Amino acid sequence: MAVEKHKMLQAAERLLKQGKVQAALCELQRVSQGAPNDLLTLNRLADLLARQGRNAEAISYYNRIATQFAEGGFYPKAIAIHKKALRLEPNNIESLAQLGELYLAQKLPGEARSYFLAAAEYYLKQRRFDRASEIYGRLVRADPTDPRHRVRFAEALAADGNSERAADEFLEVAGALLAKGSSEEAERIYRRAAELAPGRNAARLGLARALDAQGRNEASLTLLRDGVAEQGADSTLQAELLRRAAAEGRQSEMIALLSVPRAADFDLEILKSAFATALSRGFSDQLWRGFDRALETTATRRDRQPIAVTLEGLAEIESGGHLPALQRLRDLHRDRADRDGLVRALEWLARAQDAQGLRAETERTLTELAQLRPESPLVQQSGSSAAVRAATGHASESLPAYSGDPRTPAVPLSRADSDFVSGRLTQSEIFEKYGLHEQALEQLREVVSRFPGRADILERFVVLTRSGGSNAAVAQALSRLAVALRASGDEAGALQAAAEAVASRHLDPSELRVLEQLALVTVDAPSRPEQGTAPAPVTDSVTREQDDEPEIVIDFADSALPSSSASPEPEVGEPRVQRAVGRSRPTRPPSQDMIDEISGLLVDGRFQDAAAGIASLRSLGYESDELTLLEARAVRESSGAGEGNRGDVEDVVPDLALFAAALESELVA
Repeated sequence: MAVEKHKMLQAAERLLKQGKVQAALCELQRVSQGAPNDLLTLNRLADLLARQGRNAEAISYYNRIATQFAEGGFYPKAIAIHKKALRLEPNNIESLAQLGELYLAQKLPGEARSYFLAAAEYYLKQRRFDRASEIYGRLVRADPTDPRHRVRFAEALAADGNSERAADEFLEVAGALLAKGSSEEAERIYRRAAELAPGRNAARLGLARALDAQGRNEASLTLLRDGVAEQGADSTLQAELLRRAAAEGRQSEMIALLSVPRAADFDLEILKSAFATALSRGFSDQLWRGFDRALETTATRRDRQPIAVTLEGLAEIESGGHLPALQRLRDLHRDRADRDGLVRALEWLARAQDAQGLRAETERTLTELAQLRPESPLVQQSGSSAAVRAATGHASESLPAYSGDPRTPAVPLSRADSDFVSGRLTQSEIFEKYGLHEQALEQLREVVSRFPGRADILERFVVLTRSGGSNAAVAQALSRLAVALRASGDEAGALQAAAEAVASRHLDPSELRVLEQLALVTVDAPSRPEQGTAPAPVTDSVTREQDDEPEIVIDFADSALPSSSASPEPEVGEPRVQRAVGRSRPTRPPSQDMIDEISGLLVDGRFQDAAAGIASLRSLGYESDELTLLEARAVRESSGAGEGNRGDVEDVVPDLALFAAALESELVA
């Protein structure tokens, strides 16, 4: 095949030398038919046709050659072939358009522009507007920064009957020009867009802004008001009127515009500007009353999530949160039954109320928040609030009832549990440092409620409870400590803690039953008098607080103290604390943190607190020479200081917001 092709080419060459051009063309055409991808043969054939003046045929071959070069990525060779075609026919549209594409492929938009424009103008002359708009569209994509290309593209679309798309293009061009400060050119193009799409308020709005930029305010306002008065005017024109009324402080017009049914659909930035102006001028309440009607109308016709977004944006106009917006946001999430949204709104609202000193309102908000999410950081930081404690189940000082077997020892904590415990302990220490005893105790209460078997934490809980809790709270804390110590294998410590809990005579019966089940306390069966014999009277050796309360007597049977034979038999069973025979609880030195805490109390002049703390440590088995020295100092100093060392603690508790900031910085440190 290759030999035959070579012979045919040689024959064509001989015929050309002999001047037999037509015969040579026939030979070359036969070669091209047999080898359609032989670009060299096609090029010779096209050149020969061109010399014969058969331009149309030559150009068709040139286009075939250029297409194959372009598909192979040989852009410069394809460009050279198309330029050969243009020399034969300068207005060859296909070559002009292809040259533009080839230059774009080589990242040369400047060179591409002239060929695209030439092709588009030729199409326009032929009134082939669809092809002209296609070429201009390529120009826009090639050079989007030149507004002239978009204008040409839009006009070609309009000429082709695509008015809506043409108006879109004009609006984009006009907007870009207005942003650059070319307000007069923008006005001209906005007017052209309005001609193509008379019902589009975007064109009217843009034109009004262009007039405004030229200082023609009255003409601009008239244009907007006429648009609002027309049937079918949307909210964009009303929002623009609101923006201008806010800028000029026209109160009545602002209230009227915010009362319209679609006011909630206004641009958020315009709404924020209006409400900020009203806030600064003292008529925000009137504005909200009007806006409430719009919110109600909007809520009945579509999903309420966009309203929530609007209210969140309006809440930002005031540092810390704009209360009217936050209150409406809270109510909206209540109606939607959106728990997470309501929690976020309540947290934001509580901070804003607290920042403005609205203590009662803050209390109510925190109460609701605590009912929904007790673990909220805001609830945790507000532990001094009685309402919050009630909502979180801590209205009293008591710990929750046992949820499992109290004999189960503490298990190793996971990483998350360890972080929880260490975080609460750190917060408790910081609260105590600032004199916020109740908040410090609340942090520990959370830990022991969640991990009741942690004896080490319960010991600290007992110490803190002694320094400020009620007798019942101390008794319960000691009872829980006794259970935890027994579970950990410290039988002597458990018996000692149980003995103190029972001796307080304030232990809850349910706690007493647990101690009895664990053999830390025994209850004697009641003595029954013989029939016909009156019960022995109760002597004065035992005082009863209530007629129906059982006596609680510690059994000293194995001690050196004599028992009283005159004591009458009680009517109900008496709890007796079991004692470890031949064993006493071993002493242990207090940690440095415990010593530092007592020393800090002494430095602060809280001598009685220090003495109570030392007594608590000793009751738990802590003993050292340093503790003895600190106790002596507490006794010595308190004798001169009197009872006034703690009386004013509650009065000097810092403001909760200020303390929260200090707490946060200390935790970070």
